[in-house]
Amino acid sequence: YFSVKYNNHGLLGYLPIISTTVYLWLINLKDIIKFKYLVIFTNSTWFLYDLLIIAVVMAVFDFVSVITNIVSVIKIKKDNKLNKEEKENKEINDKIIEEKVIN
Repeated sequence: YFSVKYNNHGLLGYLPIISTTVYLWLINLKDIIKFKYLVIFTNSTWFLYDLLIIAVVMAVFDFVSVITNIVSVIKIKKDNKLNKEEKENKEINDKIIEEKVIN
């Protein structure tokens, strides 16, 4: 209520409201990558708002949070890809062994 009533930053003043509302609606995401994207989005909007009101310490915190979440998404995707390749290689090796045993 107060964020809307006392907003003196125009449309950018609504970023905290939008960010917090989206976060609260989607906080129960089960997929870790989707949750990381949610955190990236919300911290990015807070980062823009912090720059607007010249809250340097909070802007640095939000920027670091965005970067660390981007890095973790990249690592998770890389690990998932490696695990998938290992599983495929294991299946291929199992088939080769099975064929040798049959012959």
